[in-house]
Amino acid sequence: MIISGKRIKTVKVKGNSYSRGYEYGEICKKEIKENIRQCIELCRSYRKINKETLFDNADKFIPALKKYDKSLLEEIQGIANGAGVSLKEIVLLNVKSELMNQLWGINSLHEGCSTFSIKTDNGKRTFLAQTWDWIKDASERMIILVEKR
Repeated sequence: MIISGKRIKTVKVKGNSYSRGYEYGEICKKEIKENIRQCIELCRSYRKINKETLFDNADKFIPALKKYDKSLLEEIQGIANGAGVSLKEIVLLNVKSELMNQLWGINSLHEGCSTFSIKTDNGKRTFLAQTWDWIKDASERMIILVEKR
């Protein structure tokens, strides 16, 4: 797909939670690692926190993820393994806003993501999207992920 003159990488995955995550992580390893690098840099810059504390805080979300939806955690673990990164690093990408705001009791007006979902009229398909639209160069790492369950 091409948006505003930029080709967007499209990745199609299928299988169980772990295998979908692994395939996505393996195919998008470069983009995932760059997003992790940028996320760490942003969190440390805005919150003046060291990397170890940042990962310790991200780690606190793992039990809640497991309790909420074990298959979601399996998919996240698959992404981590496929990309060759740690589970904490992928969790960090997914809880960045919580870490930067609620967990530390500090609100930030400088960051945020746009997220939306659309369900087709017949209810058979759902489309989800999330952006880091406040970070200009994140557009270089846009990915369309198509999951077949």
